[in-house]
Amino acid sequence: MKNALRVIAGAEMVVITVFFMPVIQADQAMEKTGVGDLALWSQWNGMAGKAFLALVVLWLAALLAVGFQAVQAKSLAQFRVSGLSALAVGAPPLFLVVGYVVIF
Repeated sequence: MKNALRVIAGAEMVVITVFFMPVIQADQAMEKTGVGDLALWSQWNGMAGKAFLALVVLWLAALLAVGFQAVQAKSLAQFRVSGLSALAVGAPPLFLVVGYVVIF
């Protein structure tokens, strides 16, 4: 299960990076006044949407994997939240909020 969490956490970090690249490009394609290249903005926005959907799926998989580990533990005291579990579950929402604050 740890290997699955490693793969999920690594994939989440890649998808977060892939998500922010088209977001920045879409922001540059469309100015705040509404003047800009609508087709290019739509293209970048679509890519960002697909990356966000992939991130949501990976995050839900991480939640299920950590929940499965908790169910497999004999008692709640035996279930310890490792750094890998915390990274796989906590990093995507944290990075999305921090990225939103930094970019916008």
